[in-house]
Amino acid sequence: FAWTTTWGGDGSNYGVFVSTSTASWGNGNAEYWGAFLPNNWYHIVLVRDGTTWRIYKDGVLVHSQTKDGIGLSVDNDATFKMGESITREPNFQGLLDEVRVYNRALSADEIKTNFKSGQITVTSTPSGAEVFVDGSSKGIASPSLSMNGISAGTYFVTCKLSGYTDYETNVVLSES
Repeated sequence: FAWTTTWGGDGSNYGVFVSTSTASWGNGNAEYWGAFLPNNWYHIVLVRDGTTWRIYKDGVLVHSQTKDGIGLSVDNDATFKMGESITREPNFQGLLDEVRVYNRALSADEIKTNFKSGQITVTSTPSGAEVFVDGSSKGIASPSLSMNGISAGTYFVTCKLSGYTDYETNVVLSES
């Protein structure tokens, strides 16, 4: 359970709050407040490793917290939710993009790499174009094909569909 919201409802204190179960308040929570501004994109990573929660903002560790007790159990019947408040505070009002859930704790290096990497998405109309990046086939866009984990740089993208002229373009990805 994780979201970004305001504490106290006055709109001045945005943060991240995580709870892994239906345990009472404070038994399994990790939180980090006052570090986010409205109308900005942030790359947020929450890692639970044993009894320790780590919160990363834009690839940098910003908070670490150790909690013992029943609230740390992820082996429960609680529903996985994002953006919903358990305290009847306002629910998250914004957009979530590229949400990923792993079955292991990510390392700091993996988090930094994910933050710095980008995505190329190609949409084919009509559907079915084969997509090449720097001469290597990446698959069929039917109608879209997304390639994640792409490092910053310039890439030569070609789309080929029988009966159509090949489409070629350079795509520039910058960090984050």
